[in-house]
Amino acid sequence: MKKVFFAISIILLNIVLFAGPTMAATTHYNQDVTAYVGKREGHGGMLFPNEQYETVAIHQKSSSDRNPIYKFGTTLRTHSALNLPGYGTKSVFTITDTGDLFGIHSRYWFDVYFGTDTTTNRKNANTFGTNNNIPVTYTVYN
Repeated sequence: MKKVFFAISIILLNIVLFAGPTMAATTHYNQDVTAYVGKREGHGGMLFPNEQYETVAIHQKSSSDRNPIYKFGTTLRTHSALNLPGYGTKSVFTITDTGDLFGIHSRYWFDVYFGTDTTTNRKNANTFGTNNNIPVTYTVYN
């Protein structure tokens, strides 16, 4: 009986670890994309640190809830690769931070993290912002 219980436990553990939850996808069309520099520890904290050219900030839920509209760690994929000065092209990012709730950007804009606040990173972020006036379509997988 112990062997059967152990075998069933191993099977269930594998299902939980490897099957995972079904991912839902949401697509947002014609959204603004911006760039920012700052600390590695954003609103996602130590569990979801900001990584240069890898992570993004998105809209927070409300003025009293700084959590993002999609969970920290959610994958965001642009439908066309973005040209990131200082890096190259990229289309897959992870949500690790939140940005301004009342900004002048589209409702589902996102903000690419260009690294800590250095002269080079700030210049690359500004170049990206200046050259990127085309709305972006992206899908989040949560």
